[in-house]
Amino acid sequence: WGINRQYPVVGSAGHATLKKYEYYTWVDTSHWETRYDSRWIDTSHWKNRYIDTSHYEMKTKTYWVDTSHWENKTRRIWVDKSYYVSSGYWEKRTGRHWVDTSYTVSQGYWEAYSSFEWIDKSYYATEKIWITSGYYASPMHGQIIVEKTPEFVFTKWHKNPDDEESFMELKITWKIDNSNIKENEQIKKISKVYIYEDVVRYGDNGIDKVEIFNERVAPSVEGSVSATASFNYGGSEESTLHIYVYSENGETGHVSFPNPINGSMSVNLFELTGENNEYIWLGGITNETFEF
Repeated sequence: WGINRQYPVVGSAGHATLKKYEYYTWVDTSHWETRYDSRWIDTSHWKNRYIDTSHYEMKTKTYWVDTSHWENKTRRIWVDKSYYVSSGYWEKRTGRHWVDTSYTVSQGYWEAYSSFEWIDKSYYATEKIWITSGYYASPMHGQIIVEKTPEFVFTKWHKNPDDEESFMELKITWKIDNSNIKENEQIKKISKVYIYEDVVRYGDNGIDKVEIFNERVAPSVEGSVSATASFNYGGSEESTLHIYVYSENGETGHVSFPNPINGSMSVNLFELTGENNEYIWLGGITNETFEF
């Protein structure tokens, strides 16, 4: 629309006239093709193991050394060989009897003995050990359908017509193609969904990562999740929304698309650039199907 000021209307600055422009548009015939091959699925992971620190230690103990022993003693006994005492005599006899000297300190002593004693100091500890394993499987293919509301996303500081903070609603639907899996291979089912957006802020203020959904879901070939998100900062057309779906066996599907976040200073529909400014500044995606 343009303003015709040549014939102004009384009480106004002019009247609107419709101007038509013709532009050449580049038609991109690029497309996705599904190619099938085998790839290595790495299921390596960290595992706990038992740390055994048992060892031999030198222990010193003190024992009482008993020096008691057998000794030979000679004593005299009377041998009576007659009926008369005068006919007897004294005879030496040699015998053995036990002499116990352990009761006196002077006849014993303390001696240090060294011996090995097993000290078990083993314990359980958590240690990360890289376990390398895996298997070959066919790649995962399918579709991800994105439904986004509103068409043009604003920061939460922008008010909706109902005077509420602006936010974005998403519905993500997946459909896995199992028509080309290998013989005896399990059907691929999605068991986790991860969605986030990298908001590329204006003025070289870096990237603000906004996590939107990161949860496990009931394993399914076809399914969907819904989520909402609000944004603190405006982001240029380089801002990108990422969607990851993970199968039970570890395969991953990933799609992404530009999703600029409009702040009060970033909307400029009337700047003449020769392009469709509405889609440059505001995003313009409401429903799209992506292949992976």
